[in-house]
Amino acid sequence: MKIKSWTPSYVLNRLRLFIEQKRFPEEPWLTKKAIQFLDNFLKKSDKGLEFGMGRSTLWFSKRVASLVSYETDKNWFEKTNKLLKEKNIKNVKTVCVEENELNKNLKIKNIKNNSLDFILVDNKGDRLSPVIISIPLLKKGGILIIDNINWYMPSKDTGTIDSVKNTMKEWTKVEKTLSVWRRFYTSNGVFDTAIYIKPN
Repeated sequence: MKIKSWTPSYVLNRLRLFIEQKRFPEEPWLTKKAIQFLDNFLKKSDKGLEFGMGRSTLWFSKRVASLVSYETDKNWFEKTNKLLKEKNIKNVKTVCVEENELNKNLKIKNIKNNSLDFILVDNKGDRLSPVIISIPLLKKGGILIIDNINWYMPSKDTGTIDSVKNTMKEWTKVEKTLSVWRRFYTSNGVFDTAIYIKPN
């Protein structure tokens, strides 16, 4: 996105976001409303999966029973693992994979269908394959969190400046599948986070 296309309200939203992320360095890079939703939804017995490690990895680890986390950036993988070790966090299993593997050929091992309470998709690169992989793994009533959803399935609910309607047929199919799921859509004016609840 070009800076010259920024509107005054977008610049203000970016400034607010910058300040918020500095004030709350342990919170994930999701919208504030999404974080509040998750803080209320998650239980200590929950099991989850995330695509894309970082602040969310440590944040989830304090609130759930177990988490499996996939990452494609080796430096980010090592940095987050170092923090997990320093904080003696043992309920997180981390996996480093190649970006093309995550986006096309990833085989999730040792996780059964209908077994997870939540999945976060916030990985580098395209997020189509992780979303497709996630759908059968979630329990009924489980939640699928897609960060930067406006890059793929923009909503009329927000005017986020860099929203782009993805016209790939595969995303259209995913959008159709998720259209029958309850959705909690949030935006901070810079990026959007959507939380989908799998039907019972």
